[in-house]
Amino acid sequence: METRIELPGCYIIRCYGSCFRGDQEYDCVLTGRAANFDGNGNPLAVTVHLYLDCYVVYFLVQSCSSSGDFSGIGEVEGSVGCFINTGPYEGCCFTYESSYACSDS
Repeated sequence: METRIELPGCYIIRCYGSCFRGDQEYDCVLTGRAANFDGNGNPLAVTVHLYLDCYVVYFLVQSCSSSGDFSGIGEVEGSVGCFINTGPYEGCCFTYESSYACSDS
């Protein structure tokens, strides 16, 4: 049986951002997974590019950012993260301005 990919090329499988409250800080993470196959299902070089922008809003607004490129063959996954120290204060954490992309390099 021959494996055939209907839509060959580089594509994002999933990407999601999250925030976790620690003792004195927020831990922000962006994780992405990408794939690249030819029309016959053969794995090709792929890079997932991740850029994390994280904000915590309480009586102040604090932010952090991080980025990274992760390369492989066929499928690749990567994560970037950063911390925001808020001391004893809690607030709302957002990663909605983060971005991701896939390239066949």
